[in-house]
Amino acid sequence: MIALVILGVAAGKNSYRCIRRWAKHNEKTLGKHLSLSGGIPSVATISRIMGSIDQELFVDLFTDWMSRIINTGGRHISVDGKGLCATALKVYGQRTPYILNAVDVETALVVGELPIPEKKNEISSIPMLLETLNLNKSLVTIDAIGTNKTIIGVIKELGGNFLLQVKHNNPELYAEIARLFETLNSERDNEPEEFKKNYGDNYDMYENSEVNRERHEYRKCECYREKEEIKAFKQKISYIECVGQLTSVRINIARDKAGNDVSPDLAEVMRSTKGSDEADSAVQKIGIITDCVMDAMTMADYKRKHWTVENSLHYILDDTYDEDHSTIRRAKTGMTVVRKIAYNIIRLLMLKTGIKKFREVYDEVTADWEIATDYIFKPVPAI
Repeated sequence: MIALVILGVAAGKNSYRCIRRWAKHNEKTLGKHLSLSGGIPSVATISRIMGSIDQELFVDLFTDWMSRIINTGGRHISVDGKGLCATALKVYGQRTPYILNAVDVETALVVGELPIPEKKNEISSIPMLLETLNLNKSLVTIDAIGTNKTIIGVIKELGGNFLLQVKHNNPELYAEIARLFETLNSERDNEPEEFKKNYGDNYDMYENSEVNRERHEYRKCECYREKEEIKAFKQKISYIECVGQLTSVRINIARDKAGNDVSPDLAEVMRSTKGSDEADSAVQKIGIITDCVMDAMTMADYKRKHWTVENSLHYILDDTYDEDHSTIRRAKTGMTVVRKIAYNIIRLLMLKTGIKKFREVYDEVTADWEIATDYIFKPVPAI
């Protein structure tokens, strides 16, 4: 039954009703891969069986399957949570179910997932997800929710490294990082030669800019790693070897009647806008802590690549697999696993073929779903 549902989702069908209709149409071909002596089951039967599956065991089997395909040791692993909006019961105060996802940034493959139990939260659940992975010599990135002594302790116990964001949920640490870089910037601007002499080996800055989605985007990452100064941060969170501050500025493009760009310049926006840690702020400032000694360009690169989990997974789950609108409740966790199996099959085919666009391979597989059968019924070679 699970294989039938996985194949249906791989064929582009996102509901039990659509899967059954597709299966009836392809019953003869499906019979080459599945035992269908009783014919194609009804929607009610599919729903009942999927709902009776041990959801935790299914998650474990998925993680084990992926561990045989990709060794997560020595990689950049991004962790983030995603809500299953339409699966919440229509009851006052009912919390939206959340799934934690772990993604290998290089391949965009999902290497682990964990549903957050009803009475728990991301902070208490992240260590449980991390413990299912091989983190030896890996670098783990998590949003500000992961900047927590317990989570950091688990990463270190598992042999991993961390690069974590600091926002106002850690007010003292956030303020201390802000003060440090405010002081450094002031000294650099007022006495550049003396600053270079005193801090040149321990401070650096990386800047870049681009036009993206009808707005100008500017990013500045500052990095500091002087051992005596870092001791103050170690008193709050152990293992810190390097701190940073990332400033992101977004300016919506304004045009005059002739179509000329008349947007405010960067200096004007910086003077008139107070920085905030909020993602939708025109000037966003966040702190960064890591147990690795690195330069500002490397730090900025890790920070940006962290959002692979959002841009390459969560967006596709909603846009392509319609996860945000799925009302399947009894097997909501099981269906998140099914979608990720189908998603990972596409990613594996992308690695095999060298094709860069997810949708291009997805369209090919949905048009000829038998392409996916080897990944479901046969051992998948390790990458």
